[in-house]
Amino acid sequence: MGYLVPEDSSEKTFREKDKVSLIKVFDFSERFGETEVMISGNLGTVRYFTWDLLWKPVGDIIRFVFVIDGDDRYILMCSDLTLPAGQIVTIYCYRPKVESMFRTLKHLIGGFCYHFRTKAFPDVGRGEDVRYCRPDENERKNLISLSKPSNVLSIFPESPSDFFSIFP
Repeated sequence: MGYLVPEDSSEKTFREKDKVSLIKVFDFSERFGETEVMISGNLGTVRYFTWDLLWKPVGDIIRFVFVIDGDDRYILMCSDLTLPAGQIVTIYCYRPKVESMFRTLKHLIGGFCYHFRTKAFPDVGRGEDVRYCRPDENERKNLISLSKPSNVLSIFPESPSDFFSIFP
């Protein structure tokens, strides 16, 4: 369920009369436009409809993109209200590749065994809002120095035998 954004008020209110059933949007296919997007390396045509609605779980406006691709129907969500529908569809097409890359990195290669970058970030306690945890000047300089490629590479041991000694 989404909620219509009130035109006359700057407040984000969730009124019962403004409720929108997201599934029923597909019943109005005459309002859908067409665009060509890159899907799995091939240029394909999809029909889409974009609607910015209030979404209760986040308490903010979310861009919903309703997509019809042949017989398949998708509801995509994006918090960036400036992105056009074609780019949102393309980004979602890359999602399985990115997820499988992270799964491979985590389970097969062990890429997240050594957390050298996260030690530089400020501590965020459980339940704290990450948006309000801003690094101070010293932490910011530390983050910038760690993000330089020469400094990142200097963290790793020089020889392969030393590299495996860091793992338990």
